[in-house]
Amino acid sequence: MLKRTVLCSMLLTILGCRIGPSSLPSERLVSGKPEHFIQSNYTKGMPRTALAGEPIVAVKDYWATRIFPNYFILDQQVVIYTDRRSFVLPHGHLLNFLNTVNIDGDNYSIYKDANDAFGEMYYVDHDMRLARFMYVRSRVGSQGVMEKIKAIWPETFRFNGKIELDASSEKPFKVYDIIFDGKDDLGIHATYREHDLGDPSKVVSTRALTFPADSGPFRCGDTEVQVHRCSGQALEYTVTAD
Repeated sequence: MLKRTVLCSMLLTILGCRIGPSSLPSERLVSGKPEHFIQSNYTKGMPRTALAGEPIVAVKDYWATRIFPNYFILDQQVVIYTDRRSFVLPHGHLLNFLNTVNIDGDNYSIYKDANDAFGEMYYVDHDMRLARFMYVRSRVGSQGVMEKIKAIWPETFRFNGKIELDASSEKPFKVYDIIFDGKDDLGIHATYREHDLGDPSKVVSTRALTFPADSGPFRCGDTEVQVHRCSGQALEYTVTAD
């Protein structure tokens, strides 16, 4: 029996047979639900320098829809290891798009086994890589749990395809920046600017800001900036919260 199973598995691999429903979904691409995105000119926790007249932070807060592959057919076998178990996704396995989700500020697309309505859920990031967690049900109808993925083999595995942003679906919520204006005896000076949502090149409101020049953190809205050094012409800083 074991020999027959091994031979069958080898034959499927050689022929590149699909493991799942006999027919593919009609659409190759599908639109997800609107998702929240934030584009910024900084990486939180990374030191930066702004010269006078340059933005300390620049943020575009908007909603948009992404376009996903409606399904994946694995072009190689993938093994996933969690703390509790391992999962083998064979060559030719079919995964169908399910939904999108935002977890800890990162957007993922969710894919499920096309042949198992109650199976595991796999989270895929914008680089077409598996996230380091997955949703697992121990049996049909049971409540699932999120499990951390410890390892993936091959380590370099990516899904074939790409995820695109539908530019026509963008709906800006807020576009703003904080411009460094220099330093003097009164402190560090900056200007908070909000931009027109229809034409981000237009500034619709401004507010002058002054912060103590003692190299401590200062806050504007949800943004916290830790000052490292500041002169009249340059501000060295790190965004510590947003």
